[in-house]
Amino acid sequence: NGPSARSGHRMVHLKKQLIVFGGFYDNLRHDYKYFNDVHIFDLESYMWQKVEPTGIAPAPRSGCILLPTADSKLVVYGGYSKEKIKKEIDRGCIHADMFLLTPMDKNDLTKYKWVCVKQTGIQVTPRCGVSVALLQYANQAFIFGGVFDNDDSDNDEESLCGIFYNDLFALDLEKLLWRAITLTGRKVTTVNDDTKRQQKKKKKKESDEESEQSNNSNQEKSEKSPNPVRPTVTVDDDGIFTVCFFLCYAHIKYT
Repeated sequence: NGPSARSGHRMVHLKKQLIVFGGFYDNLRHDYKYFNDVHIFDLESYMWQKVEPTGIAPAPRSGCILLPTADSKLVVYGGYSKEKIKKEIDRGCIHADMFLLTPMDKNDLTKYKWVCVKQTGIQVTPRCGVSVALLQYANQAFIFGGVFDNDDSDNDEESLCGIFYNDLFALDLEKLLWRAITLTGRKVTTVNDDTKRQQKKKKKKESDEESEQSNNSNQEKSEKSPNPVRPTVTVDDDGIFTVCFFLCYAHIKYT
């Protein structure tokens, strides 16, 4: 009953259990699947168990936040998934919703229900792949960074544009309230390597076009030059052979 092969899943330690949620599988042949299932690994029996929570589950996703609360609940926030629009064309989706996986019986941590909850406080910019640190005694979590990929370009990987964040937020796990943490020092928002390669490729293309236009312009000026090509004859006579050299030159002015 263990989870299938996957990546991008999330796992937390809750009492004597490891709880795994979500993830995705991709065989690199444009055949992928995202998951929203829940598996529990018992640290005493070393046995896997797949649980079937009641309620409306989150949409399948990977790269989300999974956090335990002080009252043995689990918070699921955000994540990323893809869906097929046309054949070999996908559209990415960054989720910004939040769910609670709540035990139906405090004495039985194998029966859960899903509850979609409302977030309060400030609104966090949609992102995925954030770093999370749990401050368990305060029932808070700190969320840093993340990335937002804009891939609305008909699946053209070279046109993929992403924004990386370096801001910091605190999430109250009891009130489900977001707060921004003020950071001192210089704040920089960067683009990913794909975007840099795209910008570099664009600059090179523009440079090549300018160079080609300059060469064409020089060639036209050369053809219109007022100084025609004039042959020059040089004779070398050593008494035995007479050799004539025909030299041609043209005056070309380059700008």
